[in-house]
Amino acid sequence: MKRNAASYSASLPDMERWATARLLSTAPLLVEDAWNEKVCGMGLTHAGVIALDVLVAEGPMTQTMLARNVRVQAQTIGRR
Repeated sequence: MKRNAASYSASLPDMERWATARLLSTAPLLVEDAWNEKVCGMGLTHAGVIALDVLVAEGPMTQTMLARNVRVQAQTIGRR
């Protein structure tokens, strides 16, 4: 399901009264969705851009090493 600030605002209009923890947990979801919108035309996702950035900076590596560098489980890197 796609998330965006407008849908959150419409469904929960009192965002200015949200607890800090709720705001902090919602913000990354909105950022990820914004990135996904921008890179989906290239066949990428936000996570894919992060992985490519690590590979460009550090060179070729195994899936396990890449997963460790981006702090996810190795099977997450292999998922499409």
